[in-house]
Amino acid sequence: MRAATIVNVVAWSALALPACGPSLVAMTPATPEKPNVQMLDLGIANAYVIYGRRPILFDSGTSDESGKLTKDLDRLAIKPGDLALIVLSHGHADHAGGAGIVRDRWHAPIVVGKDDVEMLHNGRNRKLQPMSFTARLLRPFIDATFKPYNPDIEVTAPIDLGPYGITGRIIPAPGHTPGSQVLLLADGDAFMGDLLLGGYLGGAMFSSSPGTHYYHDDRAAAEAQICVVIRAGAKRLYLGHGGPVSADDAWKRFCSGH
Repeated sequence: MRAATIVNVVAWSALALPACGPSLVAMTPATPEKPNVQMLDLGIANAYVIYGRRPILFDSGTSDESGKLTKDLDRLAIKPGDLALIVLSHGHADHAGGAGIVRDRWHAPIVVGKDDVEMLHNGRNRKLQPMSFTARLLRPFIDATFKPYNPDIEVTAPIDLGPYGITGRIIPAPGHTPGSQVLLLADGDAFMGDLLLGGYLGGAMFSSSPGTHYYHDDRAAAEAQICVVIRAGAKRLYLGHGGPVSADDAWKRFCSGH
């Protein structure tokens, strides 16, 4: 095995250790047009709290990370009943594995793309399609399972988030998985899940540099969705791994030839 590949495997494995992010302080309501955003570094993937009139959780990490996620939500002073929604960018275990556990305590409905519901029912990923030799080597280390559960809302078309306290919408964006979706705010903040990767080694280095994710069901479709979201008004892209990335940089990387 090449030395560079060994480094990648070791580095990705290190990302699975508990994260030691900055101290979290209580979040408070904001305006629907300009909600507060807090990134939660769960260790493997990022989750986000988007707080307008009420908080929305975007992604939930793995089931093994649910303890950290629970503590983070407590530190943010988000009490049971406060959460308006749990929005999943897609059904992979590192983004959806903890959602059922959060719902049990915070009593918020889980929102997922309809074509990813099968993964939640099975408690496991679809077969991951690697985009590189390194990704093939990493696959056994990250292909986790979780307790199966049923979502509450299955998305097949854009959803207006006004009734949930923020000015924005959920937009279906198939490609990374068939049911991938993006949350786009009116102020230009976009929560992209795994349509792209920020930086290298799972986002551990140069996290603001846009790049191709390690895995896609349909790479061309996933990367075309990046351009669709930017055309729709996205300015800053929050990612599942690494980031945030500027829309200008992502456009140059994925869209300038379109």
